[in-house]
Amino acid sequence: VQDRLDPFDNETFDASPIEMYAVATDMLFGTAAYLPVKSAVLDLDAVRASTSLPLVTPPVEIDGHKYVDGGVADSIPIEHVLEEAGFDRAVVIVTQDRSYEKKPYEFMPAARARYADYPYLLEAIETRHDRYNIQRMHLWKYEREGRALVVAPQKPVEVGHVEHDSAKLLDLYIQGRQEAKRLLAEIQEFVER
Repeated sequence: VQDRLDPFDNETFDASPIEMYAVATDMLFGTAAYLPVKSAVLDLDAVRASTSLPLVTPPVEIDGHKYVDGGVADSIPIEHVLEEAGFDRAVVIVTQDRSYEKKPYEFMPAARARYADYPYLLEAIETRHDRYNIQRMHLWKYEREGRALVVAPQKPVEVGHVEHDSAKLLDLYIQGRQEAKRLLAEIQEFVER
């Protein structure tokens, strides 16, 4: 996709002074790891780790650590960005509409069987929905304070975690691009202030 269908500008990314991190979950500790992505090509493992869905894709090993999807430990890293990393504001793109509320993980029995050697990861998976819903409340507070600009789908998302319907995926992708275009001037003003 990034090479032919919707080409990614690797040269511009690599030349940018803006730091990028991929959030992954350290399987041993069940905690978030903020992995630097300095090169769109060379640091692809960090991006893969950040999107390695438990039970669906294999963990990614980097420097002796095994990682899965960063959403397990830190679904919306707004507190990390504003309270720990020291930034004063953030543009946040969420993948669910504003009314969404995450439910408990329905595949906990399978996760317990697969990750029995990783008790902290299991705890993170089991409590993810609570932490996610709290993070969203914090996100709306940051937005009201003017510290976050949130880009969210305008309507409930009907794409599953492991979606096979390419038409649904394309529709959601187009919706996201249209929403970003609609907010582009607002985003630019927010970033430049």
